[in-house]
Amino acid sequence: MLSSKLCRIMEAAYNLFAPYTLGTSLDVCKVCCVTDKDEQLLLTTPLRETSRDMLNNGYFCSAHGHARQENWEMKHFLPRVLELVSEFEIP
Repeated sequence: MLSSKLCRIMEAAYNLFAPYTLGTSLDVCKVCCVTDKDEQLLLTTPLRETSRDMLNNGYFCSAHGHARQENWEMKHFLPRVLELVSEFEIP
């Protein structure tokens, strides 16, 4: 359970990064790293409900090229990643 101060910080992070929305696909390696199913699950699940495993399977296990779209997507996921880390669920 997060402290009230940490809850306020997390809420501020969600608000700050809210403009970074996702499109219809992710900039991930679909050849061998991420399945269509994992990508779609990550795209359709509300951010605050995204689990550590969903982030791992649909995003972090991909080979990354650090393209502009990929950096944008990371900003979208960042508040949830920080929230998971604060709960010791490291993606």
